[in-house]
Amino acid sequence: MQKINKRHVNSIKQSMQDAGIYNSADDKMIEQAALILTMLDQAKKELESYVQVFPTGATNVSPEMTNVRGLVSDFNRIASHLGLTPASRKKLGVEKKKEVKSSVLELRKKPA
Repeated sequence: MQKINKRHVNSIKQSMQDAGIYNSADDKMIEQAALILTMLDQAKKELESYVQVFPTGATNVSPEMTNVRGLVSDFNRIASHLGLTPASRKKLGVEKKKEVKSSVLELRKKPA
């Protein structure tokens, strides 16, 4: 069984928190997305050893590439459900947050 890379979990959660769309109910789906990213990391390492380059410059596509494509497709689907793609954020009505600059001068300008 593949162990989930916690760095991926934290990164996904942080992205969702930054967008204001994080909900703890999404944690299982976030773990699935992180597992897929972990599997993609491993597949990428293995794929490098399977690439066959011929003297003509042509390459042989290995069966492992099919696995990588499937993992990418799975991740994209989950990312869309979590609001991690531009299109899914638009559907959710999430807009980029404006930078908030606070200073004593700005606070003084606001009427009480």
